[in-house]
Amino acid sequence: MPTRAPSRERPILRWVAAAMLGVVATGSSACSDGTPEYCSELSEISSLGDLTSALDAGNLDAADAAAQRLVEVAGSAPSEIAEPTQALADGVVGIVALLRVSEQDPGAAETQRVRLQEQLGTLADDAAVVSQWAEEQCGFRLS
Repeated sequence: MPTRAPSRERPILRWVAAAMLGVVATGSSACSDGTPEYCSELSEISSLGDLTSALDAGNLDAADAAAQRLVEVAGSAPSEIAEPTQALADGVVGIVALLRVSEQDPGAAETQRVRLQEQLGTLADDAAVVSQWAEEQCGFRLS
């Protein structure tokens, strides 16, 4: 049975989910011939609406699956965007982990929440780097 996310974590959760979807959601154009292979992978994960739906429903198992797919895609990112792409994936994984810990151990959750908030502070910069790369190399804008 899916578990519901604690209400005090939902604002952070919504922000990260929205940021992540904004980074990986593509417009209508796709990678064309001559573009890096990673454009296809980046375009492929544009359906991370599943992540938002899972988080909104409190279905942490489905959120884990979506987060792991993002980690897989981040693992094959080109060197020029490897670090920010991995940071974005880590942010999503961290949110899901925080929600799990929150349910089991509120004290441990507070420590993890503080670390995660520090990490989230740089996500906008990471998203901008990935988005600019996608526009320049793949020929599409990330919304």
